[in-house]
Amino acid sequence: MRNIVTVCVIFAFLVTISCIHVKETLSVSGEILQRGEIIEEAFYAEKWEEIDFQLSKIKEKWMDNRLWACLTLSTKQVDEIEISLEQCIEYARLREEPDFIGEFKMFSMMVEHLPKQETLTIEELL
Repeated sequence: MRNIVTVCVIFAFLVTISCIHVKETLSVSGEILQRGEIIEEAFYAEKWEEIDFQLSKIKEKWMDNRLWACLTLSTKQVDEIEISLEQCIEYARLREEPDFIGEFKMFSMMVEHLPKQETLTIEELL
């Protein structure tokens, strides 16, 4: 009987952690994508200072919440996101329009895919 209670408590703990994890991932992804929309508008208006500012805020948000992504993403995927972000920052600094918008679209797609990829399933919990 005690084993069943222990298993239930552990399962409840894992489900709670999973819910917190999904909530944090959705929050980070959502904020980054909102800033991404601002960046796209600024790009077409050629407001590079705004783009630089928004990219710095995205990097700050990502670094503050990197742990949540690292819980279920592979190191390779985290590295790809971080490399893409750094390339976006550098292209914006150099005002390389075609390279910037192409890399930024890739970065946005990776971030948009995070919540789907980060969701823990019952199989992973068991």
